Amino acid sequence: MRNAECGTAWGSGLLALLLVVVASGCRKTGGEDVREQQRVEQPGAEKADVRPQPPPTRPKDLPAPDAGTARVEPAPTPPEAPVEPPPLSGISWSMDPKQLDVMRDTIVRLNAEWKGARPEDYSCQWDPGDRTGVVSGCSAEHRFAGGLADRIVKLTILFGGKELFSDSMDLRLERLPVVPLPTGPAAVPDPPPPDKGIRAAMLGLFAPPDEQTSKAILAALRSVRPGLILVFVNYPATAADIRTLSTTLAPEGLEAIVPVLCSGGDLVLPLDPKLVPHGEDSQPPYRAAFLHGSTLFVVLDPRVRNLSPDQEKWMLDHLEKGKVAAHRIVVSCLPLESYTGSGAELQPQFRYYEKLLRGDVTLFASSSDPVYYYGSYGLVRTVSAGSASGAAGRLAASDKVQPSLLALVDLVSGSEPRVEGVPLLSPDQTLDPLTLPAKLGAYERR
Repeated sequence: MRNAECGTAWGSGLLALLLVVVASGCRKTGGEDVREQQRVEQPGAEKADVRPQPPPTRPKDLPAPDAGTARVEPAPTPPEAPVEPPPLSGISWSMDPKQLDVMRDTIVRLNAEWKGARPEDYSCQWDPGDRTGVVSGCSAEHRFAGGLADRIVKLTILFGGKELFSDSMDLRLERLPVVPLPTGPAAVPDPPPPDKGIRAAMLGLFAPPDEQTSKAILAALRSVRPGLILVFVNYPATAADIRTLSTTLAPEGLEAIVPVLCSGGDLVLPLDPKLVPHGEDSQPPYRAAFLHGSTLFVVLDPRVRNLSPDQEKWMLDHLEKGKVAAHRIVVSCLPLESYTGSGAELQPQFRYYEKLLRGDVTLFASSSDPVYYYGSYGLVRTVSAGSASGAAGRLAASDKVQPSLLALVDLVSGSEPRVEGVPLLSPDQTLDPLTLPAKLGAYERR
């Protein structure tokens, strides 16, 4: 309709000015005309300035492009000359000592040097090769723990944060001279002189010895000539049985015999009068502490099978008071760990072990397992007395039955104990230690 009206206005000859306006409106159609009309008729709307604009002018301080003058750019800053690292030929490094001690910690000093003045922008890192991490510093120290293996030490020198130099060196374990071990049985050594030490024999009895066995035990005791016998009775026995054993198994020249009643019971047997009681609160033949020569013996009560703070304190008190003795021997029916894998054990192990260490014990002897083994339980030397009567036993994970034997212990002041197994059938020879496993549970053969 709007187009029709525009045509009518054109035909009626309106004024020229109206024609121009109408003609301009005629070029708009449909919704576009409405939007344009709304935009023009909005009150307060500013009309666009359609007047021609003058060309932009250049700043006064810049010449015209055709003025013939080039723009002056600032000169670039020259890069700093790179710092040259010192020559590699001037690097030297060392380790002191140059070998590790066997079975001990070793502190090694690590040192890297540069010929001439030391540059400021370099650093050193060491890899000791023992998986403990990197050590920093051109002069450093590192503790190599254990003394069990060779190590490869690596030095890396960084210059400006970048690797400049790398080198490795072997740090070897000390090589001890190889001494061949004796093979086969050896002759039983002579007992130590009375003024230098004592010899003790340990008998593990797991059945009442018959006449033949008693003769074999007595013959072996006469051959090794102990001054003290510890008899571990691992079967029910009466006071009369113990007195018979003490008479039958006592060779000439024996100083004392001490029964250890591993089967328990409730007997009253006084301590051998040839022994010197140590401290108070002993209850022989169960719990007892005594001196033989310069050696202290502490016998634990076999009737105590579990936690007993009273016995632990009693044992530690005697060990502490007996520090002046040349050796301290703790005698227990129960071992810290079973040698056969199925026997009873002293409980709780860790409490007794800690007190044995504090008491500086020379040897821990036991007899509830019918086997012989001399070794170490951690830092404590241990011995199982073996079987002199009754069924012989087998060590854990072993199918070999041990022969009937006794354990022999020589204790000399200022020396480690010497422990041997002596078979009853050949009492002039010792058991070959290489027939025993090198490791048995937590024990290690000595």
